[in-house]
Amino acid sequence: LQLAKTQIEALQHTGVQVSINDFGSTLNSKNLLNHIQPDFVKLDKAYMTNLNNDDNFTATQALVSDIQQFDIDIIGGYIEAPQEVAKAWSVGARYLQGYYFQKPTDKLMLNHDEQV
Repeated sequence: LQLAKTQIEALQHTGVQVSINDFGSTLNSKNLLNHIQPDFVKLDKAYMTNLNNDDNFTATQALVSDIQQFDIDIIGGYIEAPQEVAKAWSVGARYLQGYYFQKPTDKLMLNHDEQV
């Protein structure tokens, strides 16, 4: 863990932003933030799907609250419908990804004039 921390800090010192993917998928995820300070965490799919379920929404809100104590930005993925956008924002995800915004492609395609 110390080696990872040292390497992450070196990358961040050069301006590289670091993210942890699938955050919350293990029991030690929250403990990891006591040792490593990423710029972003992307929540595990289990937290981002079925946010209409009250229990899942509450669990996701609790995890997001824990992450926000470390001043880390949260990425919510797996957004496939407009109503999921509102739920993800309300739970505290600052950045969103998913099929609703753009399906995966083998080429980088950006259109900054297009509105979602």
